[in-house]
Amino acid sequence: MTVVVVLVWAVVKLWPSGGDDTEPASAPRPSASSSAEASATPAPVKTQKALEASDTTTVSLPTGTGACKAEDVRVVPSVSTGQRARQAVALDLAVSTSAEKPCIFTAEASSMLAVISAGKTAVWDSSVCRASVLPDPVALSPQWSTIVRVTWNGRGSGIACSRKEGWATPGKYTLQIGTLGGEPSQTAFTLGQAVARPKPTARPTPTAKGTPRPSAKPSATPTRKPSPSASASPKTD
Repeated sequence: MTVVVVLVWAVVKLWPSGGDDTEPASAPRPSASSSAEASATPAPVKTQKALEASDTTTVSLPTGTGACKAEDVRVVPSVSTGQRARQAVALDLAVSTSAEKPCIFTAEASSMLAVISAGKTAVWDSSVCRASVLPDPVALSPQWSTIVRVTWNGRGSGIACSRKEGWATPGKYTLQIGTLGGEPSQTAFTLGQAVARPKPTARPTPTAKGTPRPSAKPSATPTRKPSPSASASPKTD
């Protein structure tokens, strides 16, 4: 409103009078209604919790009993931040299907492949471990994604996927995952430094309690007493 008043005032002052001695009309003043509108309090904004509560809707998805085809299934991975080396790593997989009907996807080692690499070096390969990335069947509905959290043990797969394989070191990694004949996806994540384990503190050695013993035992053999000296007796005639 202030800008509008200033503009009107400038137009009146600069407009030529044409020789007319009449005084120019005074600038219009803002009305009370306009001032009231300008100073009106804005409508309250919903808080984040209120928005989340109002945007949450419960739906019932149709379920199916038929098996999903691997080529119709897409898996999009994501890894949350703040995870560290030398411990298990949580992986979130968004599983969806392009089929027209609901189905159940049972992932097998031969129908789904996942590789975790550092640069161009593969660190963990699901085909080496010969294990399914999704251990349980997943019910899928068209136009919806099902989020499944799985765990990587944080170790390399080596040549036999042994539990004795070394830990993945801190750094940047890439997770690539896909089904047989389906569209692959990938995501990048970082492992932080491992949490230092506290060293055990040495406990003080307890001291022996009780009455102290004498350092030397007394001898059992009695000492000899000095023999009495013979007394002189007077001789008799």
